[in-house]
Amino acid sequence: MYAEVFVNIPAKQIGAPFTYHIPEEFSYIDVGWRVLVPFGHRKVEGFVVSTLENVTDCDFEIKDILEPVEVESWFLPQTIELARYLADFYLCSMGEMMRLFMPGKSGLKITQVLSAAEVEHPADENAGSVFSYLLEHGSTKRNELKKALPNLGKSFDKIVDRLLTEKIIIRDYEAKRRVQRRSKNYKDSGAELGAKPKIELTAEQQAALAKIFAPEYDGNYHGFLLFGVTGSGKTQVYIEAALKVREAGQKVMVLVPEIALTGQVVAAFKAYFKEEVAVFHSRLTLGQRESAIFRVRRGEATVIIGARSALFVPVDNIGLIILD
Repeated sequence: MYAEVFVNIPAKQIGAPFTYHIPEEFSYIDVGWRVLVPFGHRKVEGFVVSTLENVTDCDFEIKDILEPVEVESWFLPQTIELARYLADFYLCSMGEMMRLFMPGKSGLKITQVLSAAEVEHPADENAGSVFSYLLEHGSTKRNELKKALPNLGKSFDKIVDRLLTEKIIIRDYEAKRRVQRRSKNYKDSGAELGAKPKIELTAEQQAALAKIFAPEYDGNYHGFLLFGVTGSGKTQVYIEAALKVREAGQKVMVLVPEIALTGQVVAAFKAYFKEEVAVFHSRLTLGQRESAIFRVRRGEATVIIGARSALFVPVDNIGLIILD
């Protein structure tokens, strides 16, 4: 089996996927998986967008996928379809667009690692200091090597690049997940659970809900503008509409205009939906955002609240989007 993979590199020039072989031990890899692949002299993260039984008319060596990044696929089929549409609309590559569906735009932190080759010790003093350090300490991250040899100053990069070109030292790449402890739970981010209040809806609120859930709109998309001054009870209409959608087994997304307002909305919705609420915005840590995404994917969270970036949370079977 083979996979068509978009590499996770912010480069507009890369507009097409690359073909990689799926090793037998990773035969479960399919569309939507994030994988680690060799790319030139580097190892990079990639996104599988399609699979192939065979590759014909190939006049180049097809490299193997090195390993999967996660233990399950990341992108839903709908997410890939949306990314493809947006890439066409905004005239960018598929890889660039798919990066936006990930917290931090990458699940991996890939670091350059240097080591000494089995060659003679270079005669040059500065080059020799780099070579000697790597011989003594073994494989070392490039930034750590630079800190360990402050005497080289601004010439460090030039010296290292020359040694790499002359194959006196060897370059490799180390990949680590950015978030190491996804099991940590962040369910209560943003607000404390409250007691479900008993609210008597006004005639205007009841009329608004009756219009939103009128029989002629059943099963079809329709947009509604809910007009009302501050304190007129719009949030309660949102909540009542969300309750009806959840009763039908669908999910809800609530978008707020800015992160500062997220806490108020979360507090209101958690009074009704409790642990079904997932919060997502850019001020949360990568761990918190990744936890929220996997809770949504696994069906643990059915009401997603956040700012603009929450649009990229992979939600299926969505029945209501509230833009506050």
